[in-house]
Amino acid sequence: MENKIEIEECVAKIQALAPTVGVEYDAQQAAISAERDAETAVLERAIELARPALRAISSRIQTGYRDNGGGRDGCHHVEGKEWSKERGLVLVDDLDRGTHGDGNSGWYGGDRLYLLADGSLARSKRKGSWSRWQGVGEEWEAPLTRVSVRSAMDEYELADCLKVISEALQAQVGKRDAKAPQARAERLAALVALLK
Repeated sequence: MENKIEIEECVAKIQALAPTVGVEYDAQQAAISAERDAETAVLERAIELARPALRAISSRIQTGYRDNGGGRDGCHHVEGKEWSKERGLVLVDDLDRGTHGDGNSGWYGGDRLYLLADGSLARSKRKGSWSRWQGVGEEWEAPLTRVSVRSAMDEYELADCLKVISEALQAQVGKRDAKAPQARAERLAALVALLK
């Protein structure tokens, strides 16, 4: 009899509480969505403000690496790096490296979020393996995939992205001296005039 009373009480609680929890959950999800929309708008505006300087704060993006390990005798080492045609600024660097049980080999993983020189965002997911064994190579690849600002805000922190952009801009202030290249251009133009 006691078991039947417990079952009835549990069912009554479920019936009474489920609608309230459902409404609270829906309200929370709506609030989170509104927060993400606001974060998206802030990052979009920050990118727009930074647009004139994006080429100055962008760098090459490595998308792959291969090392053959030197072959069986370790004497035929071949290494190669792959680069994207795009240039960008790393906003979030969450690359990772782990080991397998032996500690002499492992995996590369993780991801990065880039602000590209054209103002769009891209994500790279790194996959690969490494080894300390002679003759065993290592390799990884991390192709770029463009992502929307909203999807980036669903995964990354707004404050982290804004901090990187502002620090990158601050680091470039005063570093672009146009006087020396201009003077050299004038000297070369004078040399061309003399050679005619």
